This record gives sequence, C-alpha cells and structure tokens, in this order.
Amino acid sequence: MDTTLYQLLILFLLFYLFLIRPEAKKAKKHQEMLNSLKKGDKIITRSGVYGVISKVQNENDLLVDIAEGVTIVLNKMGVFSLADEAGAPLANNQTKKKNKGK
Repeated sequence: MDTTLYQLLILFLLFYLFLIRPEAKKAKKHQEMLNSLKKGDKIITRSGVYGVISKVQNENDLLVDIAEGVTIVLNKMGVFSLADEAGAPLANNQTKKKNKGK
C-alpha cells in the first residue's frame, strides 16, 4: 500500500513539473506582455491580423491601425504576441531590440 502512495506522489510531482508549471510560466509572461503594451507597438492578434497600436484607450482596450485609414478597437486579450519590424512574431514574447545606427 505504501508503494502505491509513493508512486502516486511521484506521478503528481512529475505532472506538476512537466505540465502545470511551464504553462503557468507561459501565462505569466503573456500577461506581462499584455500589461506592457504601448502606442507604436507592432502586434499580431489572435485571429492573425497584424497591426500597430495607435492608442491605449483604457486598461482593457486598444486602438489598432491594421491598414491605412482602418482602425479597430481591440481588447488586450485579443493580442497574441508582439511582432518585429518585418512583421514576424517575436520568439517567446521577447521585447524588441532597437538597432542604433542602422
């Protein structure tokens, strides 16, 4: 009976280490990225639309320019990730690095 209990504890520990903890870290990084959004950031929405934030309306809503003369209101939860200068998603939601002198 004791070995069964130990096996269950080990199984739960492995489940936590390999599934729960990494997802919690990923969610925390995504939330930090959402909280740091500002005017001028290039983003990709969850539906795959690329745009540039033209205004942060309030703590939940953004005005996003998706084409010349086309602006949409987007909830922050609709942002998938930041995009780099070429429009590609930044790996692991890293912040943009500005190249000086180039």
